[in-house]
Amino acid sequence: MLYFPQNESRFAVPTALGRTNPDLVSWEDGMGEDSLKVTVSSMRGLDQHPARCFDYEFEDALVESMGAEVTTLRGRSRPGGRLPRMMSRLLRKAGYDEHVHTQVHADSVAPDQDIFLFNCLTIHDVASVQKIPNWRENSRFTVCWIKEFFVGTQHDPAGLALLEQFDLVILSFEQSVEALSKLVRGPKIVYLPLGIDTIRFCPYPNPPEQKLDVFWLGRSEPELHSAIQRQANVDGLYYVFNTTFPAQVAHPAEHRAQRIREMQRSRLFVVMPAKFNEPEVTLGQEEAGFRYFEGAAAGAVLLGRAPDVKSFSELFPWRDSVIPLPDNASSVGPFVADLLTQHDRLDRIRRESVRHCLLHHDWAYRMLSMCELLGFSPARAHKMLAPRLRTLQDLAELAVPSRPRALGTRRKVGAER
Repeated sequence: MLYFPQNESRFAVPTALGRTNPDLVSWEDGMGEDSLKVTVSSMRGLDQHPARCFDYEFEDALVESMGAEVTTLRGRSRPGGRLPRMMSRLLRKAGYDEHVHTQVHADSVAPDQDIFLFNCLTIHDVASVQKIPNWRENSRFTVCWIKEFFVGTQHDPAGLALLEQFDLVILSFEQSVEALSKLVRGPKIVYLPLGIDTIRFCPYPNPPEQKLDVFWLGRSEPELHSAIQRQANVDGLYYVFNTTFPAQVAHPAEHRAQRIREMQRSRLFVVMPAKFNEPEVTLGQEEAGFRYFEGAAAGAVLLGRAPDVKSFSELFPWRDSVIPLPDNASSVGPFVADLLTQHDRLDRIRRESVRHCLLHHDWAYRMLSMCELLGFSPARAHKMLAPRLRTLQDLAELAVPSRPRALGTRRKVGAER
Protein backbone atom coordinates (compact mmCIF):
# COMPACT_ATOMS: atom_id res chain seq x y z
CA MET A 1 0.00 0.00 0.00
CA LEU A 2 1.23 3.44 -0.80
CA TYR A 3 1.61 5.12 2.56
CA PHE A 4 -0.50 8.24 3.05
CA PRO A 5 -0.66 9.54 6.62
CA GLN A 6 -4.15 11.02 6.43
CA ASN A 7 -6.13 9.01 3.91
CA GLU A 8 -6.23 5.67 2.22
CA SER A 9 -5.05 5.37 -1.36
CA ARG A 10 -6.13 3.18 -4.23
CA PHE A 11 -2.50 2.11 -4.71
CA ALA A 12 -3.13 -1.02 -2.67
CA VAL A 13 -1.37 -4.27 -3.52
CA PRO A 14 -1.02 -7.62 -1.74
CA THR A 15 1.89 -7.70 0.68
CA ALA A 16 2.68 -11.42 0.66
CA LEU A 17 5.96 -12.03 -1.12
CA GLY A 18 6.96 -15.37 0.33
CA ARG A 19 8.39 -16.61 -3.00
CA THR A 20 11.95 -16.88 -1.72
CA ASN A 21 11.24 -16.20 1.93
CA PRO A 22 8.54 -18.64 3.13
CA ASP A 23 9.51 -18.21 6.80
CA LEU A 24 8.92 -14.47 6.91
CA VAL A 25 6.63 -14.48 9.95
CA SER A 26 8.89 -16.49 12.24
CA TRP A 27 11.95 -14.57 11.04
CA GLU A 28 10.20 -11.23 11.79
CA ASP A 29 9.27 -12.40 15.27
CA GLY A 30 12.85 -13.41 15.97
CA MET A 31 14.21 -10.04 14.87
CA GLY A 32 11.84 -8.02 17.09
CA GLU A 33 11.72 -4.30 16.45
CA ASP A 34 15.40 -3.74 15.62
CA SER A 35 16.39 -1.39 12.84
CA LEU A 36 16.31 -2.81 9.35
CA LYS A 37 19.61 -3.41 7.61
CA VAL A 38 19.36 -1.86 4.16
CA THR A 39 21.88 -1.70 1.31
CA VAL A 40 21.20 0.41 -1.77
CA SER A 41 23.18 0.33 -5.01
CA SER A 42 24.35 3.48 -6.76
CA MET A 43 25.41 4.21 -10.33
CA ARG A 44 27.17 7.43 -9.30
CA GLY A 45 30.60 5.91 -9.86
CA LEU A 46 29.71 5.20 -13.49
CA ASP A 47 27.54 8.07 -14.63
CA GLN A 48 27.01 11.61 -13.38
CA HIS A 49 24.53 12.73 -15.98
CA PRO A 50 22.24 15.48 -14.60
CA ALA A 51 19.16 13.24 -14.92
CA ARG A 52 20.71 10.71 -12.55
CA CYS A 53 21.36 13.23 -9.77
CA PHE A 54 17.70 12.87 -8.73
CA ASP A 55 18.41 9.19 -8.00
CA TYR A 56 21.58 9.94 -6.07
CA GLU A 57 19.62 12.34 -3.89
CA PHE A 58 17.20 9.47 -3.20
CA GLU A 59 20.09 7.25 -2.13
CA ASP A 60 21.44 9.97 0.17
CA ALA A 61 18.01 10.28 1.78
CA LEU A 62 18.04 6.53 2.53
CA VAL A 63 21.43 6.84 4.18
CA GLU A 64 20.27 9.76 6.30
CA SER A 65 16.86 8.42 7.31
CA MET A 66 17.41 4.64 7.45
CA GLY A 67 21.15 4.30 7.96
CA ALA A 68 21.41 2.48 4.63
CA GLU A 69 24.75 1.31 3.31
CA VAL A 70 25.61 2.28 -0.27
CA THR A 71 27.44 -0.02 -2.65
CA THR A 72 28.70 2.12 -5.52
CA LEU A 73 29.33 0.71 -8.97
CA ARG A 74 32.60 2.04 -10.32
CA GLY A 75 34.70 1.57 -13.43
CA ARG A 76 35.74 2.96 -16.76
CA SER A 77 33.28 3.00 -19.61
CA ARG A 78 36.02 2.51 -22.20
CA PRO A 79 39.75 3.31 -22.56
CA GLY A 80 39.04 6.54 -24.43
CA GLY A 81 36.42 7.81 -21.97
CA ARG A 82 32.63 7.65 -21.96
CA LEU A 83 30.78 7.26 -25.22
CA PRO A 84 28.92 10.36 -26.39
CA ARG A 85 25.31 10.33 -25.18
CA MET A 86 23.79 10.03 -28.66
CA MET A 87 26.09 7.16 -29.63
CA SER A 88 25.43 5.41 -26.32
CA ARG A 89 21.66 5.64 -26.89
CA LEU A 90 21.93 4.24 -30.42
CA LEU A 91 24.11 1.35 -29.24
CA ARG A 92 21.64 0.51 -26.46
CA LYS A 93 18.84 0.30 -29.03
CA ALA A 94 21.04 -2.16 -30.92
CA GLY A 95 21.41 -4.31 -27.79
CA TYR A 96 24.80 -3.03 -26.60
CA ASP A 97 24.95 -2.06 -22.92
CA GLU A 98 27.86 0.19 -22.10
CA HIS A 99 27.88 -0.87 -18.46
CA VAL A 100 28.19 -4.55 -19.35
CA HIS A 101 31.13 -4.06 -21.72
CA THR A 102 33.35 -2.30 -19.21
CA GLN A 103 35.45 -2.96 -16.15
CA VAL A 104 32.79 -2.39 -13.52
CA HIS A 105 33.23 -3.37 -9.90
CA ALA A 106 31.54 -2.77 -6.56
CA ASP A 107 32.00 -3.72 -2.92
CA SER A 108 30.30 -6.86 -1.71
CA VAL A 109 26.96 -6.59 0.04
CA ALA A 110 27.49 -7.15 3.77
CA PRO A 111 26.03 -10.29 5.35
CA ASP A 112 22.59 -10.44 6.92
CA GLN A 113 20.98 -7.54 5.08
CA ASP A 114 17.22 -7.27 5.43
CA ILE A 115 16.79 -5.41 2.14
CA PHE A 116 19.01 -5.01 -0.90
CA LEU A 117 17.64 -2.26 -3.14
CA PHE A 118 19.00 -2.07 -6.66
CA ASN A 119 18.32 1.50 -7.70
CA CYS A 120 17.79 2.00 -11.45
CA LEU A 121 17.01 4.91 -13.69
CA THR A 122 16.13 2.62 -16.62
CA ILE A 123 16.02 -1.10 -17.29
CA HIS A 124 19.36 -0.80 -19.08
CA ASP A 125 20.98 -0.45 -15.64
CA VAL A 126 19.82 -3.88 -14.47
CA ALA A 127 22.73 -5.77 -16.06
CA SER A 128 25.10 -4.01 -13.65
CA VAL A 129 23.69 -5.92 -10.68
CA GLN A 130 25.86 -8.85 -11.79
CA LYS A 131 28.91 -6.79 -10.79
CA ILE A 132 27.83 -6.59 -7.12
CA PRO A 133 29.13 -9.59 -5.11
CA ASN A 134 26.68 -11.43 -2.86
CA TRP A 135 23.74 -9.16 -3.59
CA ARG A 136 21.33 -12.09 -3.57
CA GLU A 137 23.04 -14.42 -1.10
CA ASN A 138 23.47 -11.86 1.71
CA SER A 139 20.01 -10.30 1.48
CA ARG A 140 16.75 -11.50 2.93
CA PHE A 141 14.77 -9.54 0.35
CA THR A 142 15.90 -8.03 -2.93
CA VAL A 143 14.14 -5.14 -4.63
CA CYS A 144 14.72 -3.56 -8.03
CA TRP A 145 13.29 -0.05 -8.37
CA ILE A 146 13.14 1.26 -11.95
CA LYS A 147 12.25 4.94 -12.07
CA GLU A 148 11.71 5.23 -15.84
CA PHE A 149 10.18 2.40 -17.85
CA PHE A 150 8.08 2.99 -20.95
CA VAL A 151 6.01 0.16 -22.41
CA GLY A 152 7.57 0.84 -25.80
CA THR A 153 11.12 0.44 -24.48
CA GLN A 154 13.17 -2.17 -26.33
CA HIS A 155 13.58 -4.92 -23.77
CA ASP A 156 16.84 -6.80 -23.43
CA PRO A 157 15.99 -10.49 -22.76
CA ALA A 158 19.01 -10.83 -20.48
CA GLY A 159 17.87 -7.85 -18.42
CA LEU A 160 14.38 -9.26 -18.11
CA ALA A 161 15.84 -12.57 -16.95
CA LEU A 162 17.82 -10.75 -14.25
CA LEU A 163 14.64 -9.13 -12.96
CA GLU A 164 13.30 -12.61 -12.22
CA GLN A 165 15.97 -12.97 -9.53
CA PHE A 166 14.43 -10.20 -7.43
CA ASP A 167 11.63 -10.58 -4.90
CA LEU A 168 10.00 -7.27 -5.74
CA VAL A 169 10.18 -4.99 -8.78
CA ILE A 170 8.94 -1.42 -8.37
CA LEU A 171 8.03 0.78 -11.31
CA SER A 172 7.34 4.49 -11.01
CA PHE A 173 5.44 4.64 -14.29
CA GLU A 174 1.93 3.41 -13.57
CA GLN A 175 0.95 2.29 -17.05
CA SER A 176 3.99 0.03 -17.41
CA VAL A 177 3.21 -2.46 -14.64
CA GLU A 178 0.86 -4.65 -16.67
CA ALA A 179 3.23 -4.80 -19.63
CA LEU A 180 6.26 -5.79 -17.55
CA SER A 181 4.21 -8.33 -15.59
CA LYS A 182 3.60 -10.18 -18.86
CA LEU A 183 7.32 -10.28 -19.64
CA VAL A 184 8.73 -11.25 -16.24
CA ARG A 185 7.73 -14.20 -14.10
CA GLY A 186 8.46 -14.61 -10.42
CA PRO A 187 8.76 -11.26 -8.64
CA LYS A 188 5.84 -9.14 -7.61
CA ILE A 189 5.71 -6.09 -9.89
CA VAL A 190 4.05 -3.01 -8.41
CA TYR A 191 3.67 0.70 -8.98
CA LEU A 192 5.01 3.24 -6.50
CA PRO A 193 5.15 6.88 -7.55
CA LEU A 194 8.33 8.86 -7.54
CA GLY A 195 9.11 10.78 -4.38
CA ILE A 196 11.28 13.69 -3.35
CA ASP A 197 13.50 14.76 -0.45
CA THR A 198 10.90 17.26 0.67
CA ILE A 199 12.95 18.43 3.64
CA ARG A 200 15.68 19.66 1.32
CA PHE A 201 13.22 21.20 -1.13
CA CYS A 202 10.92 22.81 1.44
CA PRO A 203 11.26 26.63 1.36
CA TYR A 204 10.14 26.94 5.00
CA PRO A 205 10.80 28.08 7.71
CA ASN A 206 12.54 30.98 5.92
CA PRO A 207 11.15 31.12 2.38
CA PRO A 208 13.42 33.07 0.04
CA GLU A 209 12.10 35.84 -2.15
CA GLN A 210 10.86 34.43 -5.44
CA LYS A 211 12.77 36.58 -7.90
CA LEU A 212 12.53 34.18 -10.88
CA ASP A 213 9.22 34.63 -12.67
CA VAL A 214 9.32 31.51 -14.84
CA PHE A 215 11.72 28.55 -14.65
CA TRP A 216 11.67 25.89 -17.38
CA LEU A 217 14.24 23.24 -16.51
CA GLY A 218 15.31 20.63 -19.04
CA ARG A 219 13.61 19.80 -22.31
CA SER A 220 11.14 22.40 -23.59
CA GLU A 221 8.48 22.76 -26.25
CA PRO A 222 9.83 25.21 -28.87
CA GLU A 223 6.66 27.21 -29.57
CA LEU A 224 5.75 27.64 -25.91
CA HIS A 225 9.33 28.49 -25.00
CA SER A 226 9.50 31.13 -27.74
CA ALA A 227 6.23 32.64 -26.56
CA ILE A 228 7.50 33.05 -23.00
CA GLN A 229 10.80 34.38 -24.30
CA ARG A 230 8.97 37.02 -26.36
CA GLN A 231 7.02 38.11 -23.30
CA ALA A 232 10.29 38.39 -21.37
CA ASN A 233 11.64 40.67 -24.09
CA VAL A 234 8.52 42.85 -23.90
CA ASP A 235 8.05 43.40 -20.17
CA GLY A 236 11.27 42.21 -18.55
CA LEU A 237 9.78 38.99 -17.19
CA TYR A 238 12.63 37.02 -15.53
CA TYR A 239 12.65 33.75 -17.48
CA VAL A 240 15.29 31.07 -16.80
CA PHE A 241 15.77 28.02 -19.02
CA ASN A 242 18.44 25.63 -20.27
CA THR A 243 20.77 27.02 -22.90
CA THR A 244 23.03 23.95 -22.77
CA PHE A 245 22.49 20.28 -21.96
CA PRO A 246 25.65 18.92 -20.34
CA ALA A 247 26.25 15.17 -20.32
CA GLN A 248 27.93 15.19 -16.89
CA VAL A 249 28.01 17.30 -13.73
CA ALA A 250 31.10 17.87 -11.61
CA HIS A 251 29.44 17.21 -8.24
CA PRO A 252 25.92 15.71 -8.14
CA ALA A 253 25.12 16.99 -4.65
CA GLU A 254 26.20 20.53 -5.51
CA HIS A 255 24.25 20.36 -8.76
CA ARG A 256 21.09 19.41 -6.88
CA ALA A 257 21.63 22.08 -4.22
CA GLN A 258 21.85 24.71 -6.95
CA ARG A 259 18.70 23.44 -8.63
CA ILE A 260 16.82 23.51 -5.32
CA ARG A 261 17.83 27.12 -4.72
CA GLU A 262 16.59 28.05 -8.18
CA MET A 263 13.25 26.27 -7.78
CA GLN A 264 12.61 27.77 -4.35
CA ARG A 265 13.09 31.21 -5.89
CA SER A 266 10.78 30.53 -8.85
CA ARG A 267 7.18 31.71 -8.96
CA LEU A 268 6.19 29.52 -11.92
CA PHE A 269 7.78 26.21 -12.87
CA VAL A 270 6.95 24.71 -16.28
CA VAL A 271 6.21 20.98 -16.35
CA MET A 272 5.37 18.48 -19.08
CA PRO A 273 4.87 14.67 -19.08
CA ALA A 274 8.04 12.60 -19.01
CA LYS A 275 9.92 12.67 -22.34
CA PHE A 276 7.01 14.47 -23.97
CA ASN A 277 9.19 15.40 -26.94
CA GLU A 278 10.35 11.83 -27.70
CA PRO A 279 7.23 10.16 -29.14
CA GLU A 280 9.35 7.36 -30.56
CA VAL A 281 10.17 6.41 -26.94
CA THR A 282 6.86 7.04 -25.20
CA LEU A 283 4.57 5.81 -28.00
CA GLY A 284 1.89 8.05 -26.53
CA GLN A 285 2.36 6.89 -22.93
CA GLU A 286 2.14 9.83 -20.52
CA GLU A 287 3.61 9.66 -17.03
CA ALA A 288 4.45 12.05 -14.19
CA GLY A 289 8.20 12.56 -14.19
CA PHE A 290 10.17 13.95 -11.28
CA ARG A 291 9.82 17.60 -12.33
CA TYR A 292 6.26 17.71 -10.94
CA PHE A 293 7.48 16.58 -7.50
CA GLU A 294 10.48 18.91 -7.53
CA GLY A 295 8.59 22.06 -8.43
CA ALA A 296 5.70 21.42 -6.04
CA ALA A 297 7.97 20.53 -3.12
CA ALA A 298 10.01 23.71 -3.66
CA GLY A 299 6.91 25.90 -3.61
CA ALA A 300 6.86 26.90 -7.27
CA VAL A 301 3.46 26.95 -8.97
CA LEU A 302 3.34 24.29 -11.67
CA LEU A 303 2.50 25.59 -15.13
CA GLY A 304 2.15 23.49 -18.27
CA ARG A 305 0.43 20.15 -18.76
CA ALA A 306 -0.51 17.32 -16.44
CA PRO A 307 0.03 13.79 -17.76
CA ASP A 308 -3.01 11.82 -18.90
CA VAL A 309 -2.72 9.08 -16.28
CA LYS A 310 -5.26 8.05 -13.64
CA SER A 311 -2.99 8.44 -10.63
CA PHE A 312 -2.09 12.07 -11.24
CA SER A 313 -5.23 13.59 -9.74
CA GLU A 314 -4.67 11.51 -6.60
CA LEU A 315 -1.00 12.43 -6.32
CA PHE A 316 -1.62 16.15 -6.96
CA PRO A 317 -5.19 16.69 -5.70
CA TRP A 318 -5.10 20.35 -4.69
CA ARG A 319 -6.82 23.04 -6.73
CA ASP A 320 -4.61 24.46 -9.50
CA SER A 321 -1.96 21.77 -8.94
CA VAL A 322 -0.97 22.31 -12.59
CA ILE A 323 -2.19 25.45 -14.34
CA PRO A 324 -2.66 24.62 -18.05
CA LEU A 325 -0.98 26.83 -20.64
CA PRO A 326 -3.16 28.08 -23.52
CA ASP A 327 -3.15 25.93 -26.64
CA ASN A 328 -2.57 29.00 -28.79
CA ALA A 329 1.09 30.02 -28.47
CA SER A 330 0.23 33.66 -29.15
CA SER A 331 -1.81 33.72 -25.93
CA VAL A 332 0.90 32.23 -23.73
CA GLY A 333 2.85 35.40 -23.03
CA PRO A 334 -0.12 37.57 -21.91
CA PHE A 335 -1.51 34.58 -19.95
CA VAL A 336 1.73 34.21 -17.98
CA ALA A 337 2.01 37.95 -17.41
CA ASP A 338 -1.51 38.08 -16.00
CA LEU A 339 -0.97 35.00 -13.84
CA LEU A 340 2.03 36.63 -12.19
CA THR A 341 -0.22 39.44 -10.93
CA GLN A 342 -2.51 36.99 -9.08
CA HIS A 343 -0.55 37.10 -5.84
CA ASP A 344 -3.13 35.56 -3.50
CA ARG A 345 -3.83 32.70 -5.86
CA LEU A 346 -0.13 31.92 -6.27
CA ASP A 347 0.47 32.12 -2.52
CA ARG A 348 -2.37 29.71 -1.82
CA ILE A 349 -1.08 27.21 -4.41
CA ARG A 350 2.48 27.51 -3.12
CA ARG A 351 1.49 26.70 0.44
CA GLU A 352 -0.85 23.85 -0.47
CA SER A 353 1.68 22.21 -2.77
CA VAL A 354 4.51 22.36 -0.24
CA ARG A 355 2.29 21.05 2.55
CA HIS A 356 0.91 18.19 0.47
CA CYS A 357 4.39 17.12 -0.62
CA LEU A 358 5.65 17.15 2.97
CA LEU A 359 2.76 14.93 4.07
CA HIS A 360 2.61 12.57 1.08
CA HIS A 361 5.59 12.63 -1.27
CA ASP A 362 8.72 12.41 0.85
CA TRP A 363 10.92 9.37 0.26
CA ALA A 364 10.10 8.29 3.84
CA TYR A 365 6.55 7.44 2.78
CA ARG A 366 7.78 5.45 -0.22
CA MET A 367 10.11 3.46 2.05
CA LEU A 368 7.23 2.74 4.43
CA SER A 369 5.26 1.45 1.44
CA MET A 370 8.16 -0.72 0.30
CA CYS A 371 8.65 -2.20 3.78
CA GLU A 372 4.95 -3.00 3.99
CA LEU A 373 5.06 -4.69 0.59
CA LEU A 374 7.89 -6.87 1.86
CA GLY A 375 5.91 -7.83 4.95
CA PHE A 376 7.84 -5.96 7.61
CA SER A 377 5.86 -4.75 10.60
CA PRO A 378 4.79 -1.09 10.29
CA ALA A 379 6.12 -0.38 13.78
CA ARG A 380 9.60 -1.48 12.78
CA ALA A 381 9.77 0.80 9.76
CA HIS A 382 8.16 3.68 11.64
CA LYS A 383 10.73 3.41 14.41
CA MET A 384 13.57 3.94 11.95
CA LEU A 385 11.87 6.82 10.19
CA ALA A 386 10.30 8.49 13.24
CA PRO A 387 12.69 11.47 13.44
CA ARG A 388 12.18 12.25 9.76
CA LEU A 389 8.41 11.85 9.99
CA ARG A 390 8.30 14.30 12.91
CA THR A 391 10.32 16.83 10.93
CA LEU A 392 7.94 16.48 7.98
CA GLN A 393 4.94 17.14 10.22
CA ASP A 394 6.59 20.19 11.81
CA LEU A 395 7.46 21.70 8.43
CA ALA A 396 3.97 21.03 7.11
CA GLU A 397 2.52 23.15 9.91
CA LEU A 398 4.56 26.09 8.63
CA ALA A 399 2.95 25.74 5.20
CA VAL A 400 -0.66 25.95 6.38
CA PRO A 401 -2.43 28.20 3.85
CA SER A 402 -2.65 31.77 5.07
CA ARG A 403 -5.89 33.71 5.37
CA PRO A 404 -6.97 36.16 2.66
CA ARG A 405 -5.16 39.46 2.88
CA ALA A 406 -8.29 41.64 2.81
CA LEU A 407 -11.74 41.94 1.34
CA GLY A 408 -11.79 42.52 -2.37
CA THR A 409 -8.60 40.61 -3.18
CA ARG A 410 -8.47 38.80 -6.52
CA ARG A 411 -9.20 35.40 -5.00
CA LYS A 412 -9.61 34.02 -1.54
CA VAL A 413 -6.96 31.62 -0.38
CA GLY A 414 -8.23 28.07 -0.65
CA ALA A 415 -9.18 26.05 2.40
CA GLU A 416 -6.60 23.71 3.80
CA ARG A 417 -6.79 20.26 2.30
